[in-house]
Amino acid sequence: HVLEKTLARLITDPEQRSLLLPPLLHALACTPLAPASKYQPPTLVLQQLADLEPQISTRTLLQGYCRIRRKTRRHAKTARKTREDEALHRWRKWVKYSLFTLQWLVSEQILCKSERKGARRQIKTLTGLGERLGQFQDICVLEVALERVVYGLSTHDAAVSGLAGKTATLKFWYGIQSRLRKRKSKLKRQCLKALRTKTGLSRLAPD
Repeated sequence: HVLEKTLARLITDPEQRSLLLPPLLHALACTPLAPASKYQPPTLVLQQLADLEPQISTRTLLQGYCRIRRKTRRHAKTARKTREDEALHRWRKWVKYSLFTLQWLVSEQILCKSERKGARRQIKTLTGLGERLGQFQDICVLEVALERVVYGLSTHDAAVSGLAGKTATLKFWYGIQSRLRKRKSKLKRQCLKALRTKTGLSRLAPD
């Protein structure tokens, strides 16, 4: 479970993690799901591209990638300006779109040999950035679960208190929250730091 992996980065003691998981999973189950994305899954988009590729010129395909790249850059700039969690989440999605599209362009040999070498470097950069942003998103999910547990304990919610068991003390959970916020702040700085250098979004074709 993603929540367990995220918690493992925060809490090294497996016995303590086993005590924390039940109330956190309960809290996460009570969290409303985010509205469905209006964007198609990248795998579906790439399959459609593969079907259409013989009918589309190389220039048109590369111009399409440039549009995705520009959109990714706009979300990156918004994330840097606002530093809001939601802005980083949107940026993460477009980093993934850029990555999957570039991987497809390389695998289908749409790019010439000299461009493929640079594209592979970009893929490596985008992969690392996407993983870091993904970890940040997982931390945000864990943060929501933690807030719900703390709220449940502060309002004497029987279900939360029962699941928390030995850990049903606000002081203990506030301590976990503090560690989580420090980890979240560090990840956010690392993600935004990538914007000070090349983020693998250099131009491959004319706009």
